[in-house]
Amino acid sequence: MDPLFVAVEGIDGSGTTTCSKLLVQALHDLKMPAMWTKEPSEGTIGRHIRKILKGQEAADELGMFPLFLADRHDHIASIIRPNIEQGTSIICDRYAWSTWVYQQDNYDPFLIEYVQRYCLAPDILFVFLCPVEECMRRLGEREHIERYEIEEKQRLYDERYRRIPKLGDERVVFIDTHKNGPEAVVGKMLAEMGL
Repeated sequence: MDPLFVAVEGIDGSGTTTCSKLLVQALHDLKMPAMWTKEPSEGTIGRHIRKILKGQEAADELGMFPLFLADRHDHIASIIRPNIEQGTSIICDRYAWSTWVYQQDNYDPFLIEYVQRYCLAPDILFVFLCPVEECMRRLGEREHIERYEIEEKQRLYDERYRRIPKLGDERVVFIDTHKNGPEAVVGKMLAEMGL
């Protein structure tokens, strides 16, 4: 099988991190080269963004979109594209659609779409759907709440995820992560990947 670029999206607490990591493990179990990555990335810009999200550094909300975009282009150039070219599938926990969903608080969605058209489109986009109440319960189990993890905002973001635009030719698959546990979700993801 050729390497795939897979993006996993959903509101905070919907299971993107848990299931994307389990998907990488499942691919390794199948003896397939795969790498887990995330956005914001582990690069210089991504680490800076994470500090802002955790409240460790201050930043104006209007400055977040350019930071996310710069991090994404660095992530594509330094991690995503080189690994795919070397035959490793990339499973990315969050990608361009998080920017489209979250940054509409300050920017026109058509501007966000326009600027992101130069981003590498994944082969498959998995969008996790889970009731906001359940996601907020899950978030309550975390040590700290980040910048966007507020119920009112998450309700708005949930609505936006349900009508996301395509970045390119990616196949978009919606998965209910409330009715399906992590193992079942990963099973559905593998089936959609032809495995």
